[in-house]
Amino acid sequence: MGDKVKMASRCILVRLLIGFPVLMMFDSPFRAQQTSLEQLQAKLQQQYAAIYHLFANGPGKQVYPSNPQERIHRWQDDLAHGFANALA
Repeated sequence: MGDKVKMASRCILVRLLIGFPVLMMFDSPFRAQQTSLEQLQAKLQQQYAAIYHLFANGPGKQVYPSNPQERIHRWQDDLAHGFANALA
């Protein structure tokens, strides 16, 4: 009877020694992914705010340059850069 108890306790000990590090391996990527998700959400909010600002302050609200076509061209260029940065 004593040998069975020793064998069972050894099995439990081995399972704990192997199982705990394995659980820690699986836990770490989830934490890293959560941090990464939070970073992505913050980046998305920044990019959305930048693009929203461009739409809110369109070429009609600008006074420089004095040529309206040049204002539109610069606004379109800024808008294109805003969307390109959002893709990166």
